[in-house]
Amino acid sequence: FILLVYFHIAISEDVVCVEGKLKKNIILGPGESFSFSTAGDEYAHKQLCTANYKLSEECIEAKLSCSEFATVADSNCKGDYLRVKLGKKSTKYCGSNAPNLTIEEDVFQLLFSSNGKKSGPGVNCEVKCSKQKPTTQAPTTTESP
Repeated sequence: FILLVYFHIAISEDVVCVEGKLKKNIILGPGESFSFSTAGDEYAHKQLCTANYKLSEECIEAKLSCSEFATVADSNCKGDYLRVKLGKKSTKYCGSNAPNLTIEEDVFQLLFSSNGKKSGPGVNCEVKCSKQKPTTQAPTTTESP
């Protein structure tokens, strides 16, 4: 069991979108922070890169922020985009309009999609557990003399 826990910590849950399709399922726990990014100076054409995140029981809130964000798309995000799906609500981000979100849903998805036309510098985002469930301590009792 100890080996299994160590093995889990040793595995990187960073997502790097390269050519073609990629799909990854990630459990996000307290103190964890993972990147979601495109590879290279310019991202590849025809990508469909999906990361499905699930908050662990101990993590009750996540933050999504991007230090780099540049895709090629029109004002309606037709072209290359990052889609953030929270429950049944889905929002596309494109151009230099990067997401900066606090997420309280247990499950959410990031999807990067590029068409076969122009490409740009891409995205470099971070998903982190920003709030963990408070720990409760058993009440202490003291004996009177």
